[in-house]
Amino acid sequence: MNETLLLIQCAVIGFSIALPVGPVAILCIRRTIANGIIAGYATGIGATLADTIYGAIAVYGVAFVADFLLEHQKGARIVGAAILIGMGIYYVRHRTPNVGDPVADDREHQITTLLRFFFSAFAITLFNPLTIGAFAAVFAAAGISAMVDTYARSMIAIAGCAIGAAAWWFLLCMVSQAARRYFSGNSLQWLNWVSGGLLLMLGAFIATSLVVPTSWLPF
Repeated sequence: MNETLLLIQCAVIGFSIALPVGPVAILCIRRTIANGIIAGYATGIGATLADTIYGAIAVYGVAFVADFLLEHQKGARIVGAAILIGMGIYYVRHRTPNVGDPVADDREHQITTLLRFFFSAFAITLFNPLTIGAFAAVFAAAGISAMVDTYARSMIAIAGCAIGAAAWWFLLCMVSQAARRYFSGNSLQWLNWVSGGLLLMLGAFIATSLVVPTSWLPF
């Protein structure tokens, strides 16, 4: 198979799997509008890294890792739900600075803030083990697994997944940055309440799925 075509195909897969609007997308939009596009990029890069890890597991067909993740998905969901509920409470109670503040309300610790944004998005995405199932299913349907018969091609496939996922987060950040001009003062506080409320609901849905079967949930 042509390596360029493989790269493009895997990029489309990575973009498609990152595309559904979930908790990280809510965080990315909120952080870009409230804290600036760099904060949004930090969030997107964290999610991209987690997606790339799952893509690599699917490419290499590391069955025991995939089985372990799926077997312990209940524990992962508990952690993921706790993170979402905690962040939801924080954003509902937190008062945002005015638009134009570079990264958070703590100028002396901008790098720490960006790292916090990065790792929170990484953790939320990583504690969604169903992502590995999504990559495996799409790769199987597209016949990717049979095509990556060399180390070079496997690396191209992984790079494609990373490029595709990063492209989605870049696009989302650009759109959110364009919307910043419409937010200030009270509208920013409303953004906090809405985004925090959505995170709380998603966390509650995941927690509910641990007790009551909810196969319709997308995570």
